[in-house]
Amino acid sequence: MNFLIIGAGGRIGFSLVTHLLKEGHTLALGDIDLSFIHNNTKFLETYESQIFLKEVDITSDKSYKSWIVDACSALGSVDGAVNCSYPKGKNYGATLSEVDLSDFNNNISIHLGAYFNFLQITSAFMQDKNFNGSILCTSSIYGDIAPRFNVYQGTNMTMPVEYAAIKSAINQLIKYFAAAYSGAHIRFNAVSPGGILADQPDSFIAAYKDECLSKGLLDSEDISPLISFLLSDGAQFINGQVITIDDGFSL
Repeated sequence: MNFLIIGAGGRIGFSLVTHLLKEGHTLALGDIDLSFIHNNTKFLETYESQIFLKEVDITSDKSYKSWIVDACSALGSVDGAVNCSYPKGKNYGATLSEVDLSDFNNNISIHLGAYFNFLQITSAFMQDKNFNGSILCTSSIYGDIAPRFNVYQGTNMTMPVEYAAIKSAINQLIKYFAAAYSGAHIRFNAVSPGGILADQPDSFIAAYKDECLSKGLLDSEDISPLISFLLSDGAQFINGQVITIDDGFSL
């Protein structure tokens, strides 16, 4: 099958790319910066025949429209698309008392706007070409539950307020597009991961694990099988859903 992967150079994105390529799929890979993939000689030598690579700015409708046309031309058809991107504005991630309204609005506009851009353009493109398939976005458990600030105590980390606002809005966009495209044979779902291991402080890792059932923070590779399933024909009746994978953190 042929899939579009946005945010292919990111932590979750590249794990997904590797997983799907091993399953034998053909992929168009897009990101604002693909240098990580371009410099990965072993990866390119192994999968060059299965991939189309081109940088794209998902916050720009002009850039993404051009990218998707080129990607489809390279692949021949599109069976699904995944947005794993993580666009940020200035001063992202400040503590609540330090968040300026202009920075809040900027981050909402950039990140949420990019996901709307992806959903709107991809769905219209697939419908126009009569492509059936699955469109997926990465969300977060913090789009559904209140922050657990206790796990951040003793660190310089926080759970950004704009992140919660963005991810909860993405969840609603998924349901909106699924309803709007009812009967069009295009499915819309989101995967809602818990925390991903990424060199966090030991105190945070331990506190986070105490909130889970077994593993605690997930590896990015843990997310890929779920996304792969939702892209497959085996998930043909799953539509408009936000599916959590978090080792029980949100219970």
